[in-house]
Amino acid sequence: MNSELITKKIYEEHQDEFLESCSSIEELSEMYGVDKIANVFCLILNPDHNNYDSLLTNLELEDNNPMTSCGYTDTNAGFIDNGEVARIGIFSLTTSIDELKNKLSDVLLGIHQIK
Repeated sequence: MNSELITKKIYEEHQDEFLESCSSIEELSEMYGVDKIANVFCLILNPDHNNYDSLLTNLELEDNNPMTSCGYTDTNAGFIDNGEVARIGIFSLTTSIDELKNKLSDVLLGIHQIK
C-alpha cells in the first residue's frame, strides 16, 4: 500500500481525533480562526527527526501562506518503528503536495489531500 493510501486510511480511522470534536473541516478551521480554506492535508510526520520542530515551525510561520496546524494525533502507521504523529494542515492559499514534500523533506512520511 502506498503512503497516500495509508495516510488516507489513518485519516478515516481517526477522523474524530483529527476534527477535535468538530463536525467538519470548516468548523475546525473556524475554531482555529482560519477565514479562507484553500487546501487541507492530513500529514504523517516523524517527530524524532532532527529537523522536525524547525521544519514544522517554518511552515506554520511562513509569511505568505502559513499552515494552521491542528488535530494532532499519535499514530502507528508503520512508516517507522517508533511511531509517528499526524496532524491536519490547513492553508488559506493553494498549496500542492509537491510543495509540502519539498518543505517538510524527510520529516514527512505520508500525506493525503482532504480538500
